[in-house]
Amino acid sequence: MSDTLRTDLSQLSCAHMDDQEWGAAGWDHARQLERELAEVTGQRDAAIEGLEKLASCDWVITLPDRMDAVRNIANETLNKLKQ
Repeated sequence: MSDTLRTDLSQLSCAHMDDQEWGAAGWDHARQLERELAEVTGQRDAAIEGLEKLASCDWVITLPDRMDAVRNIANETLNKLKQ
């Protein structure tokens, strides 16, 4: 399956347009923008997941350092965002 499905479908629905109006470069640019949007959306989803986990207090708090659980969640989330 294509990683730019929305652009591909748009191009198919606009097949009647003259290439002079949009051109191959325009479609390539639209595909690049769609890929960047997917990357940002993935990063946003990872951040939301980490923040929801922190907000729900759904982790085990152990002694002696109770912040270890919070640090672990933050580090997991940051690692997801860096990928």
